[in-house]
Formats: sequence, C-alpha cells, structure tokens
Amino acid sequence: MNIKGISERMVGVCFYESILFIVDTIRTGRYEMMQYWEFIVFICRITYEFYKKTPYHNEPFHLKLD
Repeated sequence: MNIKGISERMVGVCFYESILFIVDTIRTGRYEMMQYWEFIVFICRITYEFYKKTPYHNEPFHLKLD
C-alpha cells in the first residue's frame, strides 16, 4: 500500500500513534479498533505526512484537511 508517497510503514506508525494506550490488548482486541476521536487524529497525522515534503507544507493545516 502506497498512498502517494506515504509508505505502508508510515501508515502503520500513524495508526498506532493515534490509538490511545490500552493496558490489556490481549483480552480486549482494542488495538484493532479506533474510536472516532482517534480516527480524526489518524487523518491529521496522515495529512501531515502527505504534505511534509511538498511545496504546500507551509499552508494552513485546515486547508490541507479539506
């Protein structure tokens, strides 16, 4: 999976950094699911990574999210 320059590893990093720390992931399986606020954080992280090496890096973030 390559989202226009974002590696699969970076997508995984963004995913796991977006999920809140869960103490017992073995019993709950919570590490595979996201809450809606965690999804918003994930979208923001992916957007940042996508625009990090482009000429639009200095543009306001809310414009990049659109």
